[in-house]
Amino acid sequence: MLALYLSMIDCMDDRDKFMLIYENHDSYLHSYAFSILGDKQLSEDAVQECYLRVVKNLHKINDPACHETRSFLVIILKNAAIDIMRKRSMETFFPEDAEIAAPPDKGFENAEQFLTEFIRNLPDIYKDVVYLKYNYGCSNVQAAKLLGISPDLVRKRLQRVREMLKKFENGKGRNFK
Repeated sequence: MLALYLSMIDCMDDRDKFMLIYENHDSYLHSYAFSILGDKQLSEDAVQECYLRVVKNLHKINDPACHETRSFLVIILKNAAIDIMRKRSMETFFPEDAEIAAPPDKGFENAEQFLTEFIRNLPDIYKDVVYLKYNYGCSNVQAAKLLGISPDLVRKRLQRVREMLKKFENGKGRNFK
């Protein structure tokens, strides 16, 4: 794969820089991607996407071996992992055991329209947790890693979303912002 990435780079100095990045960070990126996604193939896809983005942004990297470069790579990798999760699953926002029905007197045709309106009105910090947990199937730990928060905070935000949903269902709230 290294040869493919190098073929995308014209300048010899940039090729050398990319090779140093690859040599210094490849094993860490693979381990980190697996810790987020929990799947070897998806992890490989995320790392490949990360390297493709690095090739496009190589000018932003000064020292391939420094901790700032690793932080930059981790951010790119997290975003690639989120993109992969978005592509993977768009089936449901809440687990099947959740009993949610569109209130007939609230002007919603079905439960899907009701949930869409509910989620649209959530503050972004809650939307992110809901999408990662229910739309993309992340565990609390995976969602926490992607968002840079603790798993306990993920659980608390999900609890708050369920409380807001009850209020929304009862017509006591339309806009939570």
